[in-house]
Amino acid sequence: MSFAQSNDGAGLSQGALAKEPVDSFNYKIRVGGDKVWSFHDRATSWGLVEALDLIYSFRMNDAINPTQATIIPTGKNVGLTLDASWLLDFQMTLFPMGNHSVYKSSWVWGRPSSILGFQGGYYDLVQVIDEKGDKLEPAFSDWVKYCEDGSQTGETPGTLWYREADPVAA
Repeated sequence: MSFAQSNDGAGLSQGALAKEPVDSFNYKIRVGGDKVWSFHDRATSWGLVEALDLIYSFRMNDAINPTQATIIPTGKNVGLTLDASWLLDFQMTLFPMGNHSVYKSSWVWGRPSSILGFQGGYYDLVQVIDEKGDKLEPAFSDWVKYCEDGSQTGETPGTLWYREADPVAA
């Protein structure tokens, strides 16, 4: 996932948080958008994201220095927004820089998810490249190792699948 600006248009993936939230959200990203989300395999999720035109909308606790966010998924093609936290609850909590046990040189967001009130999973969303394009270690090397491990990533280890928007059409 990338918070960088893309060619998605329509107020999506603008590369910066909205200072004044739009529809109560500070940032919106098209999961199947222009080079903003990658998959390790073209499995069911690849097709589902495209069929739904999945949009993640982020409601940050602060537009300047966010430390927490709620993520609301919307299936644009089916007109469905899952904003009932009792049903689906996607959160993000920022670790203070340098406080993650492994990735001290990266920004890291903790990502707990709940379904029907039960913890559905957790992962760390770890910055692997900085805003200048420099690799952040050890996060970058750990990510490459993970990408090449077919036992974790599916049938196409070492391959990243992503979509590109036509800049003229966007």
